[in-house]
Amino acid sequence: MNPCFIRFAGLMFALLAQGLSAQPELFSAIGERLSYMQDVALYKSLNGLPVDDPAREALVLDRALDDARYAGLDPVTVEAFFEAQIALAKVIQYRYLADLQTHEADRAAVDLPSVVRPKLIALGALIIDRIADSLAASGPITDSQFDAFVEELDLDYLTAREQRLLFDALKQVRLNSQFDAP
Repeated sequence: MNPCFIRFAGLMFALLAQGLSAQPELFSAIGERLSYMQDVALYKSLNGLPVDDPAREALVLDRALDDARYAGLDPVTVEAFFEAQIALAKVIQYRYLADLQTHEADRAAVDLPSVVRPKLIALGALIIDRIADSLAASGPITDSQFDAFVEELDLDYLTAREQRLLFDALKQVRLNSQFDAP
């Protein structure tokens, strides 16, 4: 057998394996990021802050778009995915706050600016990196991965339809064909 072919096949296998291993980490990071929304809601409730924070949402989107450009992702498709993620984050917050009307908080308040936000920022960057790794190694996310995605997003306050909405937005994320390395 041709040694060049063997090396090429090995490289392709390694790239495919890297992409496949990035997907569980990607799905887990998305689930973890959304899991903090109850902490966000509780902090906002105790501090008289509204769930909707357009200025903060704009910062999150700007950071995601900067990270996406740097990672070689199409910023338009990343923006749509992060907008879906933000919308569902607010859904979780509103539903959790509604539950607080009839139940005591099931968690202690965690400081949003010093504890939770840094974790959310790090997870946002990790999500971008894992999307880029996955797309580069194995192409777009497909419907065959939906069950694995749902396993990682088994969160209170999200319906199956909402999970599907987020997954469909994730499936649309693409590499940027006009990417120039920094």
